[in-house]
Amino acid sequence: TPLCTAMNAVGNLREATRQPHPNPERAERAYAAAEKSLQRCHHLITAVLDYSRCGQHQLQPLNIDTWLEKTLTEFPLPADIHLNTRFAAPVEVAAAPCQLRRVVHNLMENAAQAMTTTDPPADGHRLEVTSRIRRARGPQKQQVEISIQDTGPGIPVEAQNKVFAPLYTCREGGVG
Repeated sequence: TPLCTAMNAVGNLREATRQPHPNPERAERAYAAAEKSLQRCHHLITAVLDYSRCGQHQLQPLNIDTWLEKTLTEFPLPADIHLNTRFAAPVEVAAAPCQLRRVVHNLMENAAQAMTTTDPPADGHRLEVTSRIRRARGPQKQQVEISIQDTGPGIPVEAQNKVFAPLYTCREGGVG
């Protein structure tokens, strides 16, 4: 588990600094391993807490464009990723804001992580978030669509049919 890795790293750090001639390289590796493991623990615990807090699916009226703009400001993007927005759905919908926020933030996090694994295009990495109203068939004449697109490598073909399976992830430390 990430906690075991962090505990081992702290033990290595203790050994690296207790000796008469401390080993700074060993200490730095131990610091890095502990930090990475603790960040993973933080991510896992945050995901579980978010899920438990958002357990209720209470619908409330949301102006999609206003809500989306606010939600995007809550997500810290890396400095080398440029956010472009185009909102065209200034309507109210009944939605569960906590669950919808989690979806948008998860997609943004996935996009940001994917983009940092590849070299940026000439004009830099871009994340584009759009909203629009589109015609629908059936009793609902219109639907609101939120689109999140990035300049990352995309989902590997072999993983595309698995992405909606609960807890599926192809990322180390991911929770699905």
